[in-house]
Amino acid sequence: MKVEEEKDRVYELFSAFDSTHDNTIAVSEVPVLIRVLGLAIKESDIKPLLKNWTDKNEERVTYEDFLPVYHALKEKYDKKANNPTTEQFISILSLYDYQGQGIITQQELSRFLGHGTEGLSEREINNLFHSTSALGNEIGISDFVRSVMEDQEIFNESNVSFK
Repeated sequence: MKVEEEKDRVYELFSAFDSTHDNTIAVSEVPVLIRVLGLAIKESDIKPLLKNWTDKNEERVTYEDFLPVYHALKEKYDKKANNPTTEQFISILSLYDYQGQGIITQQELSRFLGHGTEGLSEREINNLFHSTSALGNEIGISDFVRSVMEDQEIFNESNVSFK
């Protein structure tokens, strides 16, 4: 969907929630509108936004105030939607589990992680093994993937920016 088409769609749906016809909607309607716009968003992601408005004793939100919030949430949602799940990573690495025991050798895992044009360097692979305690010849696939994914979630939620 093109940017202008999306903007028109957001405005059209926003207007449908505007019961006072003054280009505002009730703060309590924001989570509903966000979901109607197609974002399967968690309450924990919405609460801080509502708190910003309710702390200012605002009962209604303008379209101009809503739009940047929606775009920020959409960007976050789109990023998450494009990330493979823990189960998908486990499934991929399980292809290297020739015995069917949920284990991959460190050599196979290193080869997998270093493969391709965006593969990790040997140093990055070693750091990853150390940070996840995946040392030794045999590595439990599920434990390794869950450890990496958990570390990634903590990093993403820390609001660290390198810009």
